[in-house]
Amino acid sequence: MAGQHPGYVQELLGQANISITLDTYSHVIEGMDGGPGDTVDEAP
Repeated sequence: MAGQHPGYVQELLGQANISITLDTYSHVIEGMDGGPGDTVDEAP
C-alpha cells in the first residue's frame, strides 16, 4: 500500500466498502500487525 490511506486503496481497487480492503490487506498495513492483545501477551 506504500503508505497510502486504506480508503484510497479501496477506491483504487474498486472494492465496495472499506471492510473488504482492511480484511484483505490488514496484515501488510504498518501498525495493524499487532495491537493490544500482543501488548497484554508480553506483560510480565
